[in-house]
Amino acid sequence: CLQTLEGTSKMHGPTHFKTLSLKQQLATIYKGLGDDNKAEKLDNETIDECTRTFGSDHPYTLKFTAVAQRRQGNDAEAIKLMAQAINKEEVLLGAFHDETLASVRILRLWCEPERDIVDILLEAEADCP
Repeated sequence: CLQTLEGTSKMHGPTHFKTLSLKQQLATIYKGLGDDNKAEKLDNETIDECTRTFGSDHPYTLKFTAVAQRRQGNDAEAIKLMAQAINKEEVLLGAFHDETLASVRILRLWCEPERDIVDILLEAEADCP
């Protein structure tokens, strides 16, 4: 995964979605291996790059922050951020875009059957200014 990340970063640049996504996948691997420090460092780098490049309210930034929060055990915050990302993706990309649907699948894994995803998305939409 590290070699793929380096190659993707060279090909697309450090702020391309594929590069950022691979960084988060590598963070997941580190977390699974018990190296929480490396996982958190990669998460922070990814979120910082997203914020700097796209802004704090961009779907990529929200999505990557949600995944990092989930990895750190902050489930409620992760669900809230992923719902906000999905609502923005629906506006920017459309409800049936692959990226939007991928985010919906993630949110469903995180919260169903305990909570209905539609209710969560409606709450997130109501909370946006």
